[in-house]
Amino acid sequence: MKHLIKQIFAQINKIQVSAASANTKILVITTMILGGSLLVSCAPKSETSPIKYTGDNWDKVLEDAQGQTVYWHAWGGSPTINSYI
Repeated sequence: MKHLIKQIFAQINKIQVSAASANTKILVITTMILGGSLLVSCAPKSETSPIKYTGDNWDKVLEDAQGQTVYWHAWGGSPTINSYI
């Protein structure tokens, strides 16, 4: 990802800036950002998959989760609702 960003900025810096080309530079930057976003969103999924909970392996889930931290973000992180839950 860092390599892609460096390439984008390298291409942007090659564009000569003048009053007439300012809009062109903005168009190129926007196109590169949207194109980069599209490439990232189409990237293959990671090779690891989450453990499937079938209802009969809860002890295994608890064992695998031992020592890990859970980030609780229910209801958009509302402190009032989260403290209630």
